Amino acid sequence: MIEKNILFGVRGAGNAHLDRARLMAAEFAKHCVAVEYLFSGKSRDTYVDMGVVFNQALYKSGLTYTTHLGCAGRIRSLLNNKPLSYLSNLCALTDMIWSSAIMNQPPPGQPVFAKPAR
Repeated sequence: MIEKNILFGVRGAGNAHLDRARLMAAEFAKHCVAVEYLFSGKSRDTYVDMGVVFNQALYKSGLTYTTHLGCAGRIRSLLNNKPLSYLSNLCALTDMIWSSAIMNQPPPGQPVFAKPAR
């Protein structure tokens, strides 16, 4: 059987994305697929009932928008998103993906990403 490695990103806002991720995790487990989960949108301590499957998941703040009176507020959204933290996370993720693709393996202590086709 061919080993498959997946980086599975889940948007943390609301419960629907998390419910679908739980269903997908069960299917991945049935087929012995190695998956690294990345949750974004809220802090780790606000997620409930994550179970064993998501214990080793990565949690990042991600991007979101702030609303006021039903409208997205550009300035508030920019300030609340912590843009420097976001850019730092983005650069780190990009570096991990490139190093795994170039070396055909994940960096030590880092998540497993899809390997390039041969």
